[in-house]
Amino acid sequence: MVQSLKENKTLKNALDAMKNTPIPVAVRMVDTGIGMRLPYIESSTVGEVAGKFSKASTAAKDDAYQLAKGSGGSGVSKEGSVAKETGKPSKVEFDKEVDKVMEEAGRNQPAYNRKPIQPKNYKKMEVNEDGTTTYTIASKSNGKEYKVTYDKNGHPIFNTHFDTTLPESKYLSGDSEQFTFCNKDLFEKAMKDSELKSKFTEAELELFKAGKKPSYYTWHHHQDKGKMQLVDYFEHEVARHTGGRAYWGGGRDGRNGKIKRIIINRIRELFSWKE
Repeated sequence: MVQSLKENKTLKNALDAMKNTPIPVAVRMVDTGIGMRLPYIESSTVGEVAGKFSKASTAAKDDAYQLAKGSGGSGVSKEGSVAKETGKPSKVEFDKEVDKVMEEAGRNQPAYNRKPIQPKNYKKMEVNEDGTTTYTIASKSNGKEYKVTYDKNGHPIFNTHFDTTLPESKYLSGDSEQFTFCNKDLFEKAMKDSELKSKFTEAELELFKAGKKPSYYTWHHHQDKGKMQLVDYFEHEVARHTGGRAYWGGGRDGRNGKIKRIIINRIRELFSWKE
């Protein structure tokens, strides 16, 4: 006697497993617009591929009736908006794809080989026994003098109030996005660390909570990948230097958000191709 599929659990489980097996359906090259092209493997499951074929067949038969009713046919609502059935990604899915490409682009940046820039208009320069150099520099903004020490490699050592690390997907993001992340991260950590919390006033903490910061602070891109430091705005301003933006942050195009905009547009085009 032949068993039905429902009765044969072993066969049913095997078929279910096969339906959930991921398979590559296409390979595309994403042009990041920053001198590199990244491979993007589009994948789906056996069940999804089969379902799309079945759905397309049903939709083709139903279109004439739907159009006659004025609903716009398969995948289109009465108002003409694209429905979920078209396969258009949700914002969460789209953002995940953007993060993936941003991570890859961040990891594959060309090396920065220029010599770090140093202060020029300083009042005094002292070479220390440990090989570091301390500059005394006057601020044109507030008239105060600042002593900033540079390490042996020519990078400033700021008086930092808080250090954090950006996720790789944000290395090439613009300043606004990076700073918002850092501000909120500071607040979250301060809520769990009483010593850190004591460094700031309640008003300052409220700003950090909202993703903002007091105007007398700024975020310094440290030369180590992804490292960000909360430092005095004016001290940072007077200390001419080569920072992490140049080394791992995409330079000017990263700072103003151009790199991410290019990547978003490329991925949007890719999803349009898929649809």
